[in-house]
Amino acid sequence: MLDLIKVDGVIYLMELPPLFVVIVVALNVVLGILGAVYMYFGTPRVNGSSSKSVSCFAICFLMIAATFSMLGVRPYIGYLTSVILVHLGLVVFMFALIAGLLLRQGKSISTVLCDWRVIVAVVSYLFIQIYLLTYLYDRIDIRNIFVFVFNTTVYGCCLRLTCRVEERRSSGELLMNNSLYLCLFCGLLLAVMSLTPIAEDVASFIVVNTFIFAVSIFALFGGLHAMLFDDQAELYREASITDPLTQIYNRRYFYDRVKAVVSQANRHDYKISLLICDIDNFKSVNDDYGHDAGDKVLVAFANMLEREKRNEDILARFGGEEFVMLLPNTELAGAIELAERLRQSTEKLLVTAAGGDIHITASFGVTFCNPPTVDDSITKADTALYLAKKQGRNQVVAS
Repeated sequence: MLDLIKVDGVIYLMELPPLFVVIVVALNVVLGILGAVYMYFGTPRVNGSSSKSVSCFAICFLMIAATFSMLGVRPYIGYLTSVILVHLGLVVFMFALIAGLLLRQGKSISTVLCDWRVIVAVVSYLFIQIYLLTYLYDRIDIRNIFVFVFNTTVYGCCLRLTCRVEERRSSGELLMNNSLYLCLFCGLLLAVMSLTPIAEDVASFIVVNTFIFAVSIFALFGGLHAMLFDDQAELYREASITDPLTQIYNRRYFYDRVKAVVSQANRHDYKISLLICDIDNFKSVNDDYGHDAGDKVLVAFANMLEREKRNEDILARFGGEEFVMLLPNTELAGAIELAERLRQSTEKLLVTAAGGDIHITASFGVTFCNPPTVDDSITKADTALYLAKKQGRNQVVAS
């Protein structure tokens, strides 16, 4: 099909000017290097895992440059050596892409690298490609179809790994998925075109091949970059609504969420309750054990509240040692029952500090929001909390 000849075990493309080959190779090498440099130096790093994933993605583009470099030096290193190095580079590219996505999720890559099925797949891919390029060098249709099938498997895995939170993809993750779909489409297009008369014109087909591959590089780079920038935006958003010590929502976010919940409650006529809790004698903890111990107590108390609440309940640190929880679809009796369970769980908390073990108690103020208004309900719950403190602490009072 292709205008190829084989002389002394070396395959040559007929009617391809050297300058043309240099331009094709150089274009893809430059694209790969630029992608690697900009990915490594121009992409934000959210945390340690993000830094490692960015490095892996940069390696992806370096491998693109390296594989095309091997094509450029094929006359000097030999055909078989070039084929092996090119496809080893492509395997490293695929591994780096999957590793970067795994690291972005905070997962280990050792299980993937050491999986016997992955090893068998990689070895099989290399042997099949070497066989095709050695004995079926003029059947680019078979080679492109095989590459498309292999890439479909790899990109299919990548599509599953782009989402960090099940059933909630960010806009960056959606863009990354679209870029993977575009890469798959490009591979399918090449496989189909290799079955048409276009493939018989070597120069024309290589030009088309180079253009489509360049589109894939840009698509992949754009998707990765959008996903990583969106991760940083999400980090800033989380920081703006999260208490830095306890890692639960802060007062600002609580008010934003509560307004939406109250609006729904008024519209659909369902019940809402609210509770406010406060750690008893917290100042004594700071005075006796130090502020580091006090921080440990706050974190332990917040973690307990987070464990005990329902998914739909909205928990926030209101300030100091005071926490608030909005309870949708909850009557006053249910809110009192939850508050009592939280009070008992607080009594069981044990916080180990440098000065010794710390036991704490907490007081709870509970109210039923009827009609559901935010400020009035908080005032009523705060009044109930004040009564719980005044009556001896470590108790639940409803208002």
